[in-house]
Amino acid sequence: MKNLSWILLVMAAFICGCHETRNTRVTINTETGAKTIVENSPFLDGKLDVIGTNYVEVGDLKKAIVTVRSNRKYRLNLQARVSWLDADGAPIMEDSAAFHSLIIDGYEEAVITGMSPNAKGVTAIIRIREI
Repeated sequence: MKNLSWILLVMAAFICGCHETRNTRVTINTETGAKTIVENSPFLDGKLDVIGTNYVEVGDLKKAIVTVRSNRKYRLNLQARVSWLDADGAPIMEDSAAFHSLIIDGYEEAVITGMSPNAKGVTAIIRIREI
């Protein structure tokens, strides 16, 4: 019985997405202009710097722009995704926010962009993780 409880606990932790917290997260609020960078990845710590965050308006939609730079001389194989929240903090079309491949060669920069799916998009969340 004790082993069964342990197995259920491990399965619950995996289902809850504990593995998802190992990433670099950049949040850009287009209403207030607030920008935050959260480093939760021991794998990316010291390997990748966020050197620029911005957003532009394209019609009634918003486009988030994040520039990252590699601090290593070797290639980084990463994945990135951009998801959007509305003014109340609710996700907008969360299912469509898939991770995309991002390869950065040594000491180079890359730009990650994401367009809001509709005019309600206010806050962009960019997640970057190592493969």
